[in-house]
Amino acid sequence: MSQNANVGPENLASNYLSATNVFIQLEEFSNLNLSQQELNLPVDTGLSYEIETYQNQLKSSASAFFSDISGKFIHQISLGLNFVALWKASEEVELPLLRQAATNEKARQASQRAFQELSEQSGRIHQFGTDLSGTIGVYNGTLGPLNDKLQVAIAEAIKQLGAAAESATQEIDALNTAIGKNIDDIVAGATETGSAVSELLIGILTTIADAKPDKTSTGTESQGKGTKTKSGDGDANKPPSTDFAVSAITAGSEGVEKTSQARADLRANNEKLAKAYQTLAQANALSAVGKVVAVQAAQFASAMAELQTQTETLVASWGQSPITPPGSGRSLAFQQFADEIAAISSQTEADGLVKQVEFVSTDWTLLGDRLQSLKTRLVGVS
Repeated sequence: MSQNANVGPENLASNYLSATNVFIQLEEFSNLNLSQQELNLPVDTGLSYEIETYQNQLKSSASAFFSDISGKFIHQISLGLNFVALWKASEEVELPLLRQAATNEKARQASQRAFQELSEQSGRIHQFGTDLSGTIGVYNGTLGPLNDKLQVAIAEAIKQLGAAAESATQEIDALNTAIGKNIDDIVAGATETGSAVSELLIGILTTIADAKPDKTSTGTESQGKGTKTKSGDGDANKPPSTDFAVSAITAGSEGVEKTSQARADLRANNEKLAKAYQTLAQANALSAVGKVVAVQAAQFASAMAELQTQTETLVASWGQSPITPPGSGRSLAFQQFADEIAAISSQTEADGLVKQVEFVSTDWTLLGDRLQSLKTRLVGVS
């Protein structure tokens, strides 16, 4: 009897982590889009109406994330936890029977049935996951084109606001691309670090979007994640401060820098980005807010597309049940293992299967710990 079926979780832990990190980012982007102020740019009436319409549609998509996606995603984690509990129960009860499978037919049949049940449960998780990824796909299919339209409309609006505003936004786009590469170089694929950087970027955009021309202040002082104003007579068109942006990303990147060159490039680009936003705000304060709305919308659309990709990968890991061929993933592996139990012809073969179950049991326990941590992270309770 050849023993080819691997009944461990394989890459489920990393797939759950990757999908959950994107989910958390998307949750934050959804909140940002829902809290955006309505853009009332002094441009052509038709263009202004287009921007208002697209912005409202994006907010509807952000709201749908909470109503149609969030609960299903958390349920997918709960299903994983339930499966780990089923694995542990099956191991405790069925492992002694598997040891007897070479000489005890009833023990063989009971053990085989236990792994068939694990196969079926994997397939059921795949079914729920397919529904989740399909729901995400529906919104992703409309969100991408909607974001494209909003980007074009806001770019045209900023163009109408003057050459200075248009030039500053082009510089911001280029710097955002450069900073993204700097961060990729620094974090080198570390998922938890990437999440931290994303949160800092969100903080920067929120700070700029929330800032309004200050009619009374003469200056600002950086203070944590906000600004402190000083009273006095000032320009009614004073732009929002972006001093916070430089310190935020620089402080956040201190612990994850991998090379001195990447650190120097990131800091230099951070300072250029802050100055570019300031230049844009000086040209027209509303255009600065408009640019932030555009960037937030793009991040929201990008995160939705990435969540679909990560969810599809996660669902594929569980696999389609062989009950509805073709089987795949963990569901197929458990069925193959059950078939191997049915084919046991010696105690040596039975002992080999027992040893495999005992060995991968640690991996299933670690997966359960990871899933519990992720669930607590999302819902705040154990």
